[in-house]
Amino acid sequence: MKDLKREASDISRAYSRSAIVFMSIWTLLIVGSAIWNIIAVRREAEFNARIAAIASFEKDFVYRRWASLHGGVYVPVTDDTPPNPHLAHIAERDISTPSGRKLTLVNPAYMTRQVHALGRKQYGDRVHITSLKPLRKANSPDPWERRMLEEFKGRDDEACTVEQVDGKTCLRFMRPLMTEKGCLKCHSDQGYREGDIRGGISVSVPMSPYYQVASEHIVPLLAGHGVILLVGLTGLWIWSRHMGVYKIARLQDAENLRLAQQQYVHAIATSMEGFWIVDLKGHLLDVNDSYIRMSGYSREELLGMKISELEMNEDDDEIQEHMVRMIENGNDHFETSHRHKDGSTLDVSVRARYVEEPEKRFVVFIEDISERKASEQRAEELRYELERTERIKSIGMLAGGVAHDLNNVLGPMVVLPGIVEEGLEDAVNGDRAAREQIIESVQVIKRSAERAAVVVRDLLVLSRRGKYDRVPVDINTLPCLVEGECAGRIEGMVPSNIEIVFNISDRELTSLIATEHLCRVVDNLVINGIDAVGNDGTVTVSTFHRLLSEEYHGYITIPPGEYGVIEIADTGGGIGRDSLERIFEPFYSTKKMSDSSGSGLGLSVVHGIVADHEGFIDVSTELGSGSTFSIYLPLVSSQLEILKPEMPGQVGGGTERILVVDDELSIRFVVKKRLGKLGYRVDDAASGDEAVRIVSEMSSNGQYDEQLKNNRRITGNNRNSRNNRSNGYNGNMK
Repeated sequence: MKDLKREASDISRAYSRSAIVFMSIWTLLIVGSAIWNIIAVRREAEFNARIAAIASFEKDFVYRRWASLHGGVYVPVTDDTPPNPHLAHIAERDISTPSGRKLTLVNPAYMTRQVHALGRKQYGDRVHITSLKPLRKANSPDPWERRMLEEFKGRDDEACTVEQVDGKTCLRFMRPLMTEKGCLKCHSDQGYREGDIRGGISVSVPMSPYYQVASEHIVPLLAGHGVILLVGLTGLWIWSRHMGVYKIARLQDAENLRLAQQQYVHAIATSMEGFWIVDLKGHLLDVNDSYIRMSGYSREELLGMKISELEMNEDDDEIQEHMVRMIENGNDHFETSHRHKDGSTLDVSVRARYVEEPEKRFVVFIEDISERKASEQRAEELRYELERTERIKSIGMLAGGVAHDLNNVLGPMVVLPGIVEEGLEDAVNGDRAAREQIIESVQVIKRSAERAAVVVRDLLVLSRRGKYDRVPVDINTLPCLVEGECAGRIEGMVPSNIEIVFNISDRELTSLIATEHLCRVVDNLVINGIDAVGNDGTVTVSTFHRLLSEEYHGYITIPPGEYGVIEIADTGGGIGRDSLERIFEPFYSTKKMSDSSGSGLGLSVVHGIVADHEGFIDVSTELGSGSTFSIYLPLVSSQLEILKPEMPGQVGGGTERILVVDDELSIRFVVKKRLGKLGYRVDDAASGDEAVRIVSEMSSNGQYDEQLKNNRRITGNNRNSRNNRSNGYNGNMK
């Protein structure tokens, strides 16, 4: 840590020094740029002054030459323009106009001097015509003009410098004046010849206005350079600080990474999980101590092995395919078995990840789950034992309930035949009381048999052996939901002070339905509602459409879908929490058993029938406010042919010959008697072989119009024979 702090301090100082160097260079660059720009501005000012000086010279030169070409001009004589004494030798220096006005000749030099005087007063520019041989003393050159005149060699020479003139900074410009033919009129006596440099005109332009304009440009120029300087210095300082912090952070990250790697390596080495590094061919490149202890192999042995030598559930080709999938997916998590050195099986959980940096490898973590697997197996065995115990308990409860119900219904069926038998002789002899007693006994036996049939039927439904055809039916047309028909189905069970209200939907609700069985569900729930209401109240039967866009969580979870709902609601006392959890258990009831109580399997059968219709039954209840049972039936397309539910009617009869085959004598006896009552001619057989024999004998005599058989040999070559097979329970049998 101390080394890290020292390195961080060195980095900070290094970047501070770099910042100072860069800031110094930046400052020099900006200062240099400012100086260069100031010089450029001043040069531009001097250039503009030179342009003005040249313009002044060219103007003077042009009108002077014009005057020279015309030999001068005549102007009125005034105090400011007296006759020129240097032109006294010219005869016509002074003339008069016809009106008597005095005029004097003004040569180019005289005219130039007067123009320069006016310009100096008005503009401040000083223009001086001078010569090394002046006619007038005032035209004598100053030292700068003399030096320039002495340096001139020809017509194209010129001089331009910034000098002090009368204490003011001026740009001085001068060009030579060449002797022309017109000049000799005045200067021939001085020895000049045409083409000689006779003198020059110097222009002195004050620089103060030009420097003033330049200053107006220099101030924002300096301000801009100052801003750029400050921005640059600030940026360099921020950069140095940022880079210092960045480098220190990188250094810290590198240190943290190094420590993390050390901790990672230490964690892997000391981890309770096994660890592999595997190449793309399945060779183990590295393992940790945990896997060494886990597998029983030494490190040297493991590093010379492939995965296939340890893996028990996949061969080498399958392992390679698995590795290809991991490369595509990036990682995998699975359970498998490894081979221990002692030959035993090691159950493991494997988490593998494919990495490409720094090399393409698989990093694998392996957890020994042998104890967990053993615990799961023990838990599964215990769960199986518990389930078996619960099943045995349930079977015991079911058997007890069935035994109780059957005992109740079989008691009269066992005792009453003896009473009938005892009173039969008296009834035959005309004893009216004995006859009525026999009839009453037979009716009791019949009701008991019907109740026994209900118990058996409910047991078959509960065991889900009841297979029945379902067809498209509009729920609203079920007989149990038609007010008049429903009253007839539960006639005698509705007290006068209890009202049954029907709210049937106008919307078509088509579902696949076994009418008789679903009506049993509705009848059962209506009767339960009547029992729950007690002395006074209402049972409401409703149908409606419901579309679930998501799961509905009520008493049970109902998946999304389109349903037709049959709802039976009562205004009874409701169902308690403890009872609500058990209402669909066989033989669980909160009311006393009676003749109207059914088999004791009521709601469990209801649940089974609804499940057979691929539907759901939901329950909502509130103590003191009543209960609502909602049957959700999945709807099907209304384009399917909807069949109107029909209940079984009166069975017709006939005169055909029928063969009944059953191994139970009592069944054959009952069927023969029932069919005989309907007018059929009935034979019976106790086995298939006996039936074949009877059919063969009777067919040869042409005595069978229809044949019933349960053996393929009965038909033989007679393809026109018809048969009906019945075995055990038939869902449509009454």
